[in-house]
Amino acid sequence: MTEKNGHSGIINKADMLDKVIESCEQNLTGSMLRSSVQQIFDIDLNKISERGDGRIQPSYPPYIIEGVSSDPAADKRIMKMKKADVMDAFIRTKGGKTSGSEIRQVINDIFGINLNGISALDHLKISLYSKGQWILKKETDLFVIYTGKGDIDVSIYPAPYFIEKTGYSQLPDDLQDKLIRLGYSYNDKMAAFYYLNPDGETVSDNFKKQTITAVVSSVQHYL
Repeated sequence: MTEKNGHSGIINKADMLDKVIESCEQNLTGSMLRSSVQQIFDIDLNKISERGDGRIQPSYPPYIIEGVSSDPAADKRIMKMKKADVMDAFIRTKGGKTSGSEIRQVINDIFGINLNGISALDHLKISLYSKGQWILKKETDLFVIYTGKGDIDVSIYPAPYFIEKTGYSQLPDDLQDKLIRLGYSYNDKMAAFYYLNPDGETVSDNFKKQTITAVVSSVQHYL
């Protein structure tokens, strides 16, 4: 399967991960999965786990809790575990057999990393910094989405290439308007549009999606 965004012949990274998972049959382990994610996406889940980074939330979804322990009172104990250990326990419970789509959901719900979204953004001239590392970054990127620890805050600003090619040091007016409607405001010190989740938790997947949709819509004008 190839990308459908004018990049024929380029393998979608999510599909590449699916093929690896399928090839493991019933022998998939958390360690193997994290190694594959690093090879394909260049995202070090082990390092994220060791730093205690990733999704900040009061509890994992019920299916994760149930997949790690049959003890209904295990919620608090599981939340104190390293995220890599939670992943390992979940995959062991599944007997090492699971689908690519389920694994990507598990990674998102444990680590807060949306591999589907990252795969879709791979060729859209957007730099993405998250979980203490550059997830996507190219010299010809136009805009930057930069998230702080735990993805509780987000900054968006023009990339150097955009400034060089357009002569503008600010985001396009239409993108500014869209971000303001989402709750962003301009931060002079950062020279970026900034949002901080008042709940102190990772911003919701829906908010991330709305943000990325707004940025992508502006990128389309420059492709």
